Amino acid sequence: MTEILEKTAYHESGHIIMAYLNKYFCEETEILPNGDGKSTFNYGSDLLTITAITNFKDEPDIFNNLSESIKRNCPEIAFKSTLVLIAGSIAESIYLNDGISGEEMDVEISGPDLIRIENINFLLSQINLNHKTDFIPEMMYTAMTIFADKKIWDTITILAKSLFNKNNKKLSKSEIETILTDCGFVEYLKKKQ
Repeated sequence: MTEILEKTAYHESGHIIMAYLNKYFCEETEILPNGDGKSTFNYGSDLLTITAITNFKDEPDIFNNLSESIKRNCPEIAFKSTLVLIAGSIAESIYLNDGISGEEMDVEISGPDLIRIENINFLLSQINLNHKTDFIPEMMYTAMTIFADKKIWDTITILAKSLFNKNNKKLSKSEIETILTDCGFVEYLKKKQ
């Protein structure tokens, strides 16, 4: 069970760090007793757009009722939200492989994340005639490239260990942000912007 909990800690930390890289925030994260992870994110003004694009297949009216100005920003928000969704599985895979190797890594995208990513891919294929058929593999590669940055991976590791080692396996927003500040990630983000 310890390995499952550690893997989940890396998975959730991957989501969190990618969220912060895309100017989103995590309100709380936890490892549930069954080994699953649960994180709550704050997507700010992008929330409605993300809801529309991740539910397009089943509820197209949410997207169709968006204003044209919001619809124009959908590809950019789709890219950012896909990276956040895919980041958990990428971080988990890097952890299980003891780093990024030169060989192709086996990445299994978790069910709920995969459904949302496939919905985003479907929406993009409907609104963009030039949408790439290899969108999901490209997003996986992009996330892996981002996580190859030593500072970013070190931050994921620090956050994952903090979550795993916490008695209740839960971190609040203030605890997450203290960890990110103490390890220098917040300063790193400021320099990147």
